[in-house]
Amino acid sequence: MRTVKIYIYTSIKTIKRNCGAAGYVLSYTTKNNVEATLSKIEYLRSMTNHESELEILKRALSRLNTKELLIEIYADSLYLESAIYEWIPRWELADWVTVKGEPVKYAEKWQEILEMLKGNDYCIKRQYHEYSNWLKDQCDKKGPEENGK
Repeated sequence: MRTVKIYIYTSIKTIKRNCGAAGYVLSYTTKNNVEATLSKIEYLRSMTNHESELEILKRALSRLNTKELLIEIYADSLYLESAIYEWIPRWELADWVTVKGEPVKYAEKWQEILEMLKGNDYCIKRQYHEYSNWLKDQCDKKGPEENGK
């Protein structure tokens, strides 16, 4: 089973809607046994910190074109870690309703991500990683005009 590592970062740090940059690095070994990376930094508009984490993870996963991978997701995010390991099984059983009886925020994004992960093994590692500083620096430099908008 091939391993793909996804490193994500977002500069949006508040629960209020905000604008900011987010990025990812995909690290993998090619079929020819060559280490390779793909990266992308994007400016996101009017998103919360949680929504931006989901959006950039979704965009990273969309770059994968095969199944039967081990996908390691690296993000300094208690939200992603808790959702993946604790909340999602409960949300699915409760038809995407929280224990408070409210609809799960960003349920559609979560469902899209889960569909992209289907057929793969995956884990999330909440830790500082080798691309943390680089992603932060690149996100700090990214402005809305660089998105072509």
